[in-house]
Amino acid sequence: RESSAAFAVFLEVALVELPILLSFTVLADYALQILATQALLYLSTLVLSFFASRNFLPPLSTLLSLPYPQRLPLVAVVRTFTNLLSCVAILAVDFAVFPRRLAKTETYGTALMDTGVGLFLLSHAVVAPEVRGTLGRGAKGSMEKYVRLLLATLRGVFPLLVLGCLRVMAVKATGYQEHVTEYGVHWNFFFTITAVRVCVFRFCVC
Repeated sequence: RESSAAFAVFLEVALVELPILLSFTVLADYALQILATQALLYLSTLVLSFFASRNFLPPLSTLLSLPYPQRLPLVAVVRTFTNLLSCVAILAVDFAVFPRRLAKTETYGTALMDTGVGLFLLSHAVVAPEVRGTLGRGAKGSMEKYVRLLLATLRGVFPLLVLGCLRVMAVKATGYQEHVTEYGVHWNFFFTITAVRVCVFRFCVC
């Protein structure tokens, strides 16, 4: 059992994490070839699994009868890859091996890291309680529902505010490099998410 778990970790690193790291650094010029190779390996695995077990895929009627969250495993995959890509890019951008053309643009245009914030917000918005209709569920009246929505929003933005403030203080205290053209002097990614959550409550709930 331990050997199978170790082999699964090895496969995950070799087929998922290592190609991302290489395509962001030393093999950035061959990112398209790496992506094509990954797609071919995944399709080969899917075909082999299908022929190994005829019951690999459930009937279409079974898939359509599943509840909403369970019918969209693609959302979980997209969110996972978004978080993984963001972590690798954020950690690698401070090293010389990371191509500057993938970093955030200084004046105009769009690069790889410019899409990170938008994709991160999008991948989390599709599973947000406001979208799934679970926020404020069980409230009897409109006022009670409003209070529940407000408290849920405050609980969601409070950790982000704390992390944003801690990052500002840590950067200022350690003298860590900061690009004013990215977020300004005191702004950061956590404050951006906080502002989006507040805007969602203001315009979509109120």
